[in-house]
Amino acid sequence: MANVNLFTQPGTFRRMKPEFLCKWLEPARDYLAGRGFVLPAEGSGQIDFDRLAGIFMEPDAAMPRELMHSASLIHEMSTENAMHDLLDGIRHLQGKLVIGDDPDPVDVAVQVWLYAPDVLEEMHQMHQLDRPRGFVHFVTDRQPDEGFDGPTDEQKAALEAELADWFHHAKRGRHAKVWTYRRPGEYWFLVRHGLASKRQEVVSATGTDTLIFRPGEYDVLVYNRQSGELRVHGCSPREVEMLRTSFGKHIFHDKDFFPGGARFTLAPLVETGRGCLACRDVPGIEDITLTEVQAFTGGGEWLRTTFQAGDLFTNIEKEKVVLPAAENLVRASFLVRFSDSAKKRTIKIMGSNKLSVVRDGDTAMMEKWLAARGFIIKRKVEGNEDGEDLASA
Repeated sequence: MANVNLFTQPGTFRRMKPEFLCKWLEPARDYLAGRGFVLPAEGSGQIDFDRLAGIFMEPDAAMPRELMHSASLIHEMSTENAMHDLLDGIRHLQGKLVIGDDPDPVDVAVQVWLYAPDVLEEMHQMHQLDRPRGFVHFVTDRQPDEGFDGPTDEQKAALEAELADWFHHAKRGRHAKVWTYRRPGEYWFLVRHGLASKRQEVVSATGTDTLIFRPGEYDVLVYNRQSGELRVHGCSPREVEMLRTSFGKHIFHDKDFFPGGARFTLAPLVETGRGCLACRDVPGIEDITLTEVQAFTGGGEWLRTTFQAGDLFTNIEKEKVVLPAAENLVRASFLVRFSDSAKKRTIKIMGSNKLSVVRDGDTAMMEKWLAARGFIIKRKVEGNEDGEDLASA
């Protein structure tokens, strides 16, 4: 069930043109009437925006699922960036849609739902792919299959079945859906599944009721065909581990095709100093500043020390900060200025195999820099006794 507590302010509904609002709500006319909201005929009559917002603020068990789902999609695709993507995706429908010269993004989103709900669903999935998130990285110890051309329908169905069983036993509902998207040099997999059920007390004019629903969530896996690397975003370390083994089992016929183990090292911060921040040899990156380092101090309670500064190396060079041994470093944050933006973005290495980026598109550039400066551990590849660093290829 989608998050229905979205349109909770009358101003949100006022953004929509009345004719689009009425068309969207028409299938739920009887339900809305039962909640005390009279939907006027299309484009005519007064709309009680306050009452309408109140219904969404106090959802009940009878609220139509289609209304809940569409409300979630329209809300999340009503940004300026989403609008531009939608306009690109509906060129074949623009004769039906009323766009004008200065549309509100919500008007575009609701019209796409009315005329091409599948397009809105698909574009929403693409936006789920590009949300900021941290990835855990795993690299195969086999020779990467650069000719990999995506999973077969049978492989994807088997993967979905195993994921559904896992989520069912984890008390998150028996549902898992996998979408595959091809991007330059990579395959992206979007996994939709449920979370634990929630009970929410709702208040209405007749008293109180309990709404039971299961929120949805999206995981992302990215396979790089050239480096043989899998990066995974999941809800928990246990879930990430399950995704790693299930993906290897069903797509590459071996649950340990992507073995665990360290991917990153923070040793260059100690061994190279400020020189490890050099980045002019990596197109797309203009400048990098070290802003935070966290170190494990020791002890049974995982005692850690954090060093933070606008430019940490300046303080190290002035001997105001002394970093501990490289093997004790567990986290580092960098402020990176990319060529495509005047605003710097924060990149983090957390532990031995997690890289956190603000934009997924930053990952490829950062991995080139990390490999060039020695932050990525070189590994031996099966069939290559000398070993090679495929991540920097």
